[in-house]
Amino acid sequence: MKLYFTLFFSAAIVAILGGCNQQPAPATRHTPKYTVDIANKQYSEKAALQVVDAIKLQTTKKSLINQIAKIIKYGDYLFILTQVPQNNILIFKTDGTFLTKITKGRANNEVIYPTDISIDEMNDRLFVLDFYRTFKVFSLDGKYLSHTPLSHPLFNLESVGNQGACLFYCLNMTSKNQFTGYYGKDELTGIYKCPYSAKGYANLAYLSKFHQDSILVAPFFSDTVYLFNMRTAALDPYIIFDFHGKSANQIDRIRECKSLNDYLEPIETEGFYSGPMNLVFINGKLWFGFRKTEDAFNMFDTRTQTLTTYEKLFDELPNYYGKAGQNGELLIYPFEIPRLKEHFEKHPPGTEQGKRIEAMCANEDDNPIIVFAKFS
Repeated sequence: MKLYFTLFFSAAIVAILGGCNQQPAPATRHTPKYTVDIANKQYSEKAALQVVDAIKLQTTKKSLINQIAKIIKYGDYLFILTQVPQNNILIFKTDGTFLTKITKGRANNEVIYPTDISIDEMNDRLFVLDFYRTFKVFSLDGKYLSHTPLSHPLFNLESVGNQGACLFYCLNMTSKNQFTGYYGKDELTGIYKCPYSAKGYANLAYLSKFHQDSILVAPFFSDTVYLFNMRTAALDPYIIFDFHGKSANQIDRIRECKSLNDYLEPIETEGFYSGPMNLVFINGKLWFGFRKTEDAFNMFDTRTQTLTTYEKLFDELPNYYGKAGQNGELLIYPFEIPRLKEHFEKHPPGTEQGKRIEAMCANEDDNPIIVFAKFS
């Protein structure tokens, strides 16, 4: 299997590459295609999303789920990655029927501590990033196919292109801010000094499929969303946010931070903004959130270049602040039954769809309910 591994850097598109016989094209400085002016955002009291369908995941001894970190719908399958400390990978049919759980262990056909999953849509395979240092490939029904060891820890991955390629993103956990990636069989290394170097540093980023050959990359300590294109192997600014002096990512301000709490405090108390979080791109619309719950549901329409902040996610369901899954034009959200029951006791549903979801909540010990939604 031909694999390409590429790693990119937080808040920067300049890299020093070395030791490669076959290097990708260097990242370039281009003018961002869009600017999102936070001062021009519109507020909407309407729900951002409309429920299209809902299913209940089958509950068995092998399929018990605590909380869901990531959900992918592809073909006739639902792929679930659970949150810490479970970190399990489970496969269901799209009607909620449980199929299998990838076994935990140290054998090649097992997983130790998976941190991310993705689907290679061109070749119908499941990609798994296991224990930061191993890239594993499974069939859609969970059968082991191959694995590739990685010499440096990585955290996120997303499939891209049509030859089994992946884009990886790394937590920056070294004092020298050293990033390492792979392109073909050649290793490349880039050095980038992020302005944030205080305690409690986890260089988080969000990856979102843009097209089959491109991915949006949103580093947490950046006001810029970058676009990676497989054909050019370049990372270019795509969307930049203008916060009018209220950015938590101003370089001078970040350098003064002595801890992650110093960075977060003005966000919580003074109305500052972190970089965009939990990105999903659907039909020219960028769906994302900010650190503040009052600005958790935002949609930037690239066609009209308008920004809308929504007061609530759904009319009859509680708000969900994590990243949504995506299937074509639909967003996917998991809801735990105890939370739904508590919400419905205070806010009884009035629609047939709402009543149908409420009827699924009889047993609080059952697995979550998966909701499919579209933009209102």
